Amino acid sequence: KRDILSFTFLLLLTAYAVARDFYKILGIKKNASEKTIKKAYRKMAMKWHPDKNPDKPEEASKKFAEIAAAYEVLSDPEKKKVYDMYGEEGLEHGSGADAGGEGFPGGFRFEKGNFGQTFSFSGSDPFDLFNQFFGGDDFSRGSGGPKMRKQRESGDLYGSKSPVKHLSAGKFPGQSSRHVWLVKLYAPWCGHCQGMVSMLETLANELSGIVKIGAVNCEKEKRLCEEQGVVSYPTILSIVEGTVTRYQGDNNLKNLRDFALEKMPEQYVVNIRRIETAEEFMKGHCGVKGGSTTGICGILFTEKFDTSPTFKALSFQFRGRIALGEVRGNNQPVAQYFNVGTLPTLLFLCEGDKGVPFRYDGQLKIGPLQSYMKKLIRGGKNVCAEMKKSIGARKERARSLSSDDDFSKLKMSEIKELLSDLDHVCKGCVEKSDFLEALKK
Repeated sequence: KRDILSFTFLLLLTAYAVARDFYKILGIKKNASEKTIKKAYRKMAMKWHPDKNPDKPEEASKKFAEIAAAYEVLSDPEKKKVYDMYGEEGLEHGSGADAGGEGFPGGFRFEKGNFGQTFSFSGSDPFDLFNQFFGGDDFSRGSGGPKMRKQRESGDLYGSKSPVKHLSAGKFPGQSSRHVWLVKLYAPWCGHCQGMVSMLETLANELSGIVKIGAVNCEKEKRLCEEQGVVSYPTILSIVEGTVTRYQGDNNLKNLRDFALEKMPEQYVVNIRRIETAEEFMKGHCGVKGGSTTGICGILFTEKFDTSPTFKALSFQFRGRIALGEVRGNNQPVAQYFNVGTLPTLLFLCEGDKGVPFRYDGQLKIGPLQSYMKKLIRGGKNVCAEMKKSIGARKERARSLSSDDDFSKLKMSEIKELLSDLDHVCKGCVEKSDFLEALKK
């Protein structure tokens, strides 16, 4: 028991040693009177209000919060007593009458962050305290010096036409979301948050269809921001199937783009390396029994060795409905097995029947691909029935052609389709003349 008490006391001493000095923050002595504490708060809060420090918003916001927290503690006799005995750790763990684990009556709550102790606010915040003292929140410059505005900025930074989606508690992405999300939780009065608006909208446009970019106004969604552990602004999160990862890097376009893309799930793209793997994929993934509710699966044949963000996004968004596999690195044996002669090629199969493939002829970009795959889902089993009928008719037409026929006016895509209908792989074909010669043979 003595060892436990000694260890506990040591922890308290250690916490006290590393705690921030509230007296130093306000620039007062420990025996300062109530009047001196108030005077010190007024002076320091005016000096470090974020509106008065637009050139250093992060530093000002941090100091402004610390000044408010220091005043909340030192102006309350009970909390001051606990703080003098045990430091911040004592306040955090509920020592004393009013320092419960749920936070102070004034609304301040201490939390452990990744960079030491930080403050978060529930019910009230540093600006509310400032308002109590001065009758307003922010500053605007006039001929007579700083003047108070009546209401602190609380409007959304992102409008209805912004590519960044405004998120409320009811629309916040959860485990069932079919998209990867990058979410910024912000306060509209935060200078750094304001400075990121254009950059985040640029990122939203760049990653459109691949990663969804959202924003939460913590002035309006305080409970949601508390639930997400927001202790500073902006807080940026990656959310994938309900799993939340907090961004810790610098807020620049490249780093945020890399952070968003590195969270893209890869497990929904099947890497098809051999013919045996292809057969397992068609048998295990392409049918309704294999988890593809439409009975349709797609295989991308590509020269690349890494899966693109576009294909990762598609596999994640359409998981359980259309299975996707990939044949990488110009894998000729597997490509020939499917009668694929040119790369890249995207084939779709019905119920894993490679004898009835249908080639996607559109752009390999996220928007057109999403539209095409949604169309397949809407068509359901009818798509496969119609495709089998269409492919059967095409094969019959191809077999009825003669080498004496004039194919020169056909488009390249039509020539390739005829070769596919004849189950012929045009090895080494590059120019249109190569494909025409192969077709005549």
